[in-house]
Amino acid sequence: MSDELLVDGICKFDDEIIQTYFTRLNFRIKNYESHRHRPTNSCCFAIIQFESSQSVNAVLDLRPHRIDNHTLFVKRLLPPSTCSFIERLLPVTSIFVYDRIRKDFDEEKLRKYFNTFGRIINFEHDRIRSRLLIEYDDYDSVDRIFLNKDHLPDQIEIYKNVSPRVQSTIEYHGTCRQKQQDIQVEEQKPKRSHRKQDSHFDEHYQDLLQKTINELIHCKSELRNRDSEYLMLQLGTYAHI
Repeated sequence: MSDELLVDGICKFDDEIIQTYFTRLNFRIKNYESHRHRPTNSCCFAIIQFESSQSVNAVLDLRPHRIDNHTLFVKRLLPPSTCSFIERLLPVTSIFVYDRIRKDFDEEKLRKYFNTFGRIINFEHDRIRSRLLIEYDDYDSVDRIFLNKDHLPDQIEIYKNVSPRVQSTIEYHGTCRQKQQDIQVEEQKPKRSHRKQDSHFDEHYQDLLQKTINELIHCKSELRNRDSEYLMLQLGTYAHI
């Protein structure tokens, strides 16, 4: 079982505040990793290792977690052996189910099995692709299924539904709100001074372009003159033969 938790959306708080928040909930932290230097406007996050997987279960049962009215996104961090890298991180609420041997499914049996991990809101049999689509109301239901992959019914394989359409609907603190606000403020600032700089740059560019064109014309003229001189020289040579 996983004893690690991904906590996203911590840019507004220092690491001591995050650790204090969880310790006050009587969760003992074994290890804490902070990831602050993110590219572009991605949000800062932390990976917290607790003493047991029961602590992770308890943290998720207590959702939502808020500090100063700011909601933290929390998700259990799946072990690398359970699924791909992107499947470990994305909070996906639906899975695809395949049978390695048969194209038909015992839908009643599988519905009963997967229903033990949470409330199913959609259960579809895609007969064209020979697979089941199972959707839950909570992304942690999907993560718990992957933690129990060794106990899946015989010949059954599962994959998270990480299609681009699904990824575009995922709501979590993958983008830093503070960085977004800073970008919006910067974009709303008057840009009059930049216009003068742009105008000056355009004039300089036009001058440089015209100078280059003039030099090309001069070079072509020089080449024509040399071609003419070479032709006259050749004609003079033939005249003496």
